[in-house]
Amino acid sequence: MKMLDDEGIFALNQLRESVCVLVELMPPDPINTEIALRLNRAESSAMQVWLAEALE
Repeated sequence: MKMLDDEGIFALNQLRESVCVLVELMPPDPINTEIALRLNRAESSAMQVWLAEALE
């Protein structure tokens, strides 16, 4: 997280809903969605985008 912060992914006063934190298994596994939902609020805009892409 520190490296990402140093790269500027987190902006000052950035809303938590605009960041989606993921830890995924490779190759892709259905449990990835369960993990993502544990780490993020399902109703956040970033998570909604991820969920839509995960359905593809």
